[in-house]
Amino acid sequence: AWLLWQRQADLSHQLALRIQELEGRSALLQLFWTQHGRFLEWTETITQRLERSDVSGLTTGLRAEVASKEQEIGWLERAGSHVEGRDRQEVEEAAARATTSYQAVLELLETLLARQRNSQSAEMAFNTELNILKQWLADFEARARTPADLKGTSEKEYKEAKERQAALDREINQESGRVSTVLNDGEVLLLSLPSVQLAVQLTEVEEAWKLVCSLTSSRGEEL
Repeated sequence: AWLLWQRQADLSHQLALRIQELEGRSALLQLFWTQHGRFLEWTETITQRLERSDVSGLTTGLRAEVASKEQEIGWLERAGSHVEGRDRQEVEEAAARATTSYQAVLELLETLLARQRNSQSAEMAFNTELNILKQWLADFEARARTPADLKGTSEKEYKEAKERQAALDREINQESGRVSTVLNDGEVLLLSLPSVQLAVQLTEVEEAWKLVCSLTSSRGEEL
């Protein structure tokens, strides 16, 4: 009788352990599918955000959010090792889909970051060119404001004045292409890197260009 009781006790214990194991697997599967669904929803949402974002919108917080999901995808990938049979196959296949979605997010983010780096390099180069042009405009304006006073001048002095005016006309014609290029490049840069400061500078350059053109023309009419 004691042996029978002991055997029944052992069987009851084994059954309890099995039930506990099954309950643990059931809880794990439930948790897995919940996390898996939430992860796929996140990848869809973040993909839409990245596709709508310009490079200036790639904040540190957004990049950190993507990086933080690495631990979550790692857990999804390891979950299959804790279940068996068909459950394991389904979990591993689902984890693979989640990994593929995450890799797509990482690739999209890297593409945008590369574009951001290129835009920042382009911005630095453009600012250098813009400052050079602004300095030329300031220098040229000072020269164009010098009056062509011909009262009491000799024929030689008149000829020299005409030559100075011709030199100004040639210079402003030569620089017109550069001014146009800088303004166009600035407009393109604004599309990828919106900046109030840059927009203001472009407006100032355009107005300065119109001014020196007007001053040069008026000066020539005095001769």
